[in-house]
Amino acid sequence: MNKLTPSQQSIAKVVLSDVLQALSQQNTLTTLMLNSHQIIKVFRISPRELSVLRQHNAIPFTRQKRVFYYNPLDILDFLTRTNYLN
Repeated sequence: MNKLTPSQQSIAKVVLSDVLQALSQQNTLTTLMLNSHQIIKVFRISPRELSVLRQHNAIPFTRQKRVFYYNPLDILDFLTRTNYLN
């Protein structure tokens, strides 16, 4: 990951804290995959924004049946690389 600005660092800390909280609610800290609803809540993006990013292959994801899963670190990396968090 590139060097982050101080504001991006503070956002990253909050996001990672939210990710760990979401994972602990799932009772699994071994799998770093969150579903769409969790990603929307943690990263505070709209469902449409997430859908567009997925459709343009801007973010990696997996799909199991009708549910999309994302690695939160991949999402954080994309958002900081594109200065989306500023």
